[in-house]
Amino acid sequence: MCSSAQLKERAPAGLISELREVSLRHPYALSPSLRRQIKVAFEEAAQEVCSHDREYVNRRLPSTVALLAKNGANWKGDLGRAALALFKVMESSGPREEVEPKSADALITAALFYLCNPFDFIPDFTPGKGYADDVLVMNVCLKTLRHDHKAIYHLFLRALDRTSE
Repeated sequence: MCSSAQLKERAPAGLISELREVSLRHPYALSPSLRRQIKVAFEEAAQEVCSHDREYVNRRLPSTVALLAKNGANWKGDLGRAALALFKVMESSGPREEVEPKSADALITAALFYLCNPFDFIPDFTPGKGYADDVLVMNVCLKTLRHDHKAIYHLFLRALDRTSE
């Protein structure tokens, strides 16, 4: 995988500093305390990502995205397209023996693992609100990438544009 500095050199001038914000929506609002709990749990999980988590994502993400894609142009479809774009960015980094804590790779792996796991804070099969926590986790991941890993976020935007076509 290229370093962030190498990716910045390849990006069009001015693009890295002016990246558009991607924010996913969900029709169900989470309480502030639950939002904090989910965010803290996700940030802790991102510190403990390992290669087995990437293997789990590789196995589970295609079926998760297919399930979300059945919903087409609504918020579930948007969640699936964002997940697929993040997966493409993760794949572009190649296989890893270890995933470095606080790296973009660890953050992406943790977010996709959370999405693929149906038994999280709010189980995915809960009618109406099952993916609300997944949307929050994806938004935390995207916001962190946008602010702390701009070159990786740029790759995400390019992959998202390709998955939306």
